[in-house]
Amino acid sequence: MKTIYPLHDITFWKVSRLFIQCYKNIWLILGVITLIPVAFFPSYTMFRLVLQFHLLIIFGVFLSFIVHEYIHIRYMKKYFKAGEVGIECSKSKISIYPQFEISGNKLLIIAIMPSIYLTLFGACLYVIGKFTHVGVITFISYIYFFHMINLIPPFGDGMMILKSIFLKGGEKNELSE
Repeated sequence: MKTIYPLHDITFWKVSRLFIQCYKNIWLILGVITLIPVAFFPSYTMFRLVLQFHLLIIFGVFLSFIVHEYIHIRYMKKYFKAGEVGIECSKSKISIYPQFEISGNKLLIIAIMPSIYLTLFGACLYVIGKFTHVGVITFISYIYFFHMINLIPPFGDGMMILKSIFLKGGEKNELSE
């Protein structure tokens, strides 16, 4: 599903709704599957385990990907006042396709910033998790740290970093995860 939006129209909530809509079947399946053990083993410990799993999935996985993509868009808004952005959702990734040319240092900054922000946020969560001895927060911090892998060239952000270094422009770019 590919949707094109004017750059100035994209908000965090619009990206969130698109992400939820794209992965609504996964949300439903995870919700049902993880609640089955609570029905068979109704105890405080099982309820707490399922709650921690839901927190991990919602705040660790889904929210981190939504924030990652929105940071790309936020930096596009910072450098470009007009233009359109295509957002494509598939089973394995979400991709952002600017409908305008981005090259050089701006492309480098747009590609790198989500990983930097999410790694710093992961470091804060790690400290909070260790200080409070809440294991789920520490584990969620690892998911945010893991966004650094996007900077490796086989992944979308890593490919954009290579393009910004080796190409002088002239191509439409794809920022994807």
